[in-house]
Amino acid sequence: MDETSSAGVASAQLAWVTTSAGQFTVLVGDGSYGGHTGTGLYRIVAEGIQTGLTLCRPVITGSALTVGAVGGTPAGRYVLHTSTNVTGPFNHWRPVVTNQFDSFGLMDYQGEFDKLEAQRFFRIVPQ
Repeated sequence: MDETSSAGVASAQLAWVTTSAGQFTVLVGDGSYGGHTGTGLYRIVAEGIQTGLTLCRPVITGSALTVGAVGGTPAGRYVLHTSTNVTGPFNHWRPVVTNQFDSFGLMDYQGEFDKLEAQRFFRIVPQ
């Protein structure tokens, strides 16, 4: 957990780089716990965030594989496809999961990782 605060200034800036992938929560306030009104104007700027549907880098932990995506339409349907040949025709890619994006436009697929495979590729297709 990283906490940063600044008092008595019109603006403050924090530069923070995550050390791992995942979801993060940012809380911003004006110190209303100290008797302030709790109102004000806030602006949060984040760099490196992509817009649109983006397939995240797979995470491998032992024999477990997690593939995520962001930027989907909440409750929108999708199909996640996989293949060991990225240049092969799309009809040779195997669908591994069909589901809906959550209320934040996120999806998560958990599967097995085969250490004997030289490579595996994923594509996500909204429906």
